[in-house]
Amino acid sequence: MTPEEWLRRFETLVRQPDDKIDLAQAALIIAADEYPDLDVSHSLGVLDAMADQLRPRFDISVPTIDQVSLLNDHVFGTLNFRGNRDVYYDPRNSYLNDVLDRRLGIPITLSVVYMEIGRRLGCPISGVAMPGHFVVKWRTDDTLIFIDPFNEGQIIGQFALPMAMNTNEQRAMMARLRWLESAGTKQILARMLSNLHSIFVKNELYERALPILEKILILQPNATEILREAGILAYRLKHYRRASDFLRAYIQRETNPDEANKMRAVLNQVEEILLRLN
Repeated sequence: MTPEEWLRRFETLVRQPDDKIDLAQAALIIAADEYPDLDVSHSLGVLDAMADQLRPRFDISVPTIDQVSLLNDHVFGTLNFRGNRDVYYDPRNSYLNDVLDRRLGIPITLSVVYMEIGRRLGCPISGVAMPGHFVVKWRTDDTLIFIDPFNEGQIIGQFALPMAMNTNEQRAMMARLRWLESAGTKQILARMLSNLHSIFVKNELYERALPILEKILILQPNATEILREAGILAYRLKHYRRASDFLRAYIQRETNPDEANKMRAVLNQVEEILLRLN
C-alpha cells in the first residue's frame, strides 16, 4: 500500500466511535510509515495466538488478583515482554509490530500489548495516561487495580469498591482519582504518535515526522499548534500543496489575529511558489 492508502485506512478506522476502534489495528497502521509492506493481519494473529496460549489455564471465575497474576506470569514470564530501558527512545519501541517481535517496548506500547491480550481473554482492562507514564487499570464491580506493564506488571495501586457503595458514591470516588480515569482509544493513539513525533523532531528526521503529524490531525483536526507545525514542516520539506492545506486550516481556526497573520505571510510565500510551479 502507498503512504496515502495507509493514511486513508487509518482515517477510516479512527472515524468510528471511540469504543468501536480496533486499538491494535490502528497502532499497527502507525507502524506502516516505517514498514509500508506490513502485514497487519499477521500481527493481529500474533496477539490472538498469545492470548490463546493462556486461555486453557485462564479462569475468569477466580478472584481478580489471581487473574492479574496469571496474566502477568504469561505476559512477562512466558512471553518475556520487557521495558526497553537501555534504548528507551528507539522508534521501534513505539511500533507495535516491532514490540511484538522483539518483546521490548515503552510504557504505552507494553500497556497496549497487555490490554489486547487481556481483552481477548475477557479481562476488563483499560489504559491510564498518567503524567509522564502509562499504566493499565483492571476494574470490576468491587475491585480497582492499577498495573505497570513497563515494570513487569507491578501492582501500583489496589482499591476495594464496597458493594454497599452506590453509583453516585463510586462516581465521587473516581472523581477524586480523576487523573487515573481510563484513556480513550484515540487518546492512546495520539499519545503513541506524540512519542514518535518527539523522537523524530529531536533527531531532525522531519520527513518522518510529517506523516505522524498528519495522523495526529486526523485524531485532533482542530489542534491549531499541530496544524501550524505541519504547515511549516511541509513548507521546509517543499511539500507545498500540503503546506498550503495545513496553513489554510490553521488560519481558519487560530483565534489570535497576530499569530494568524504571521502564518498568512508564510501561506502567501507558499502560494507564490505554487503559482510558479504551475
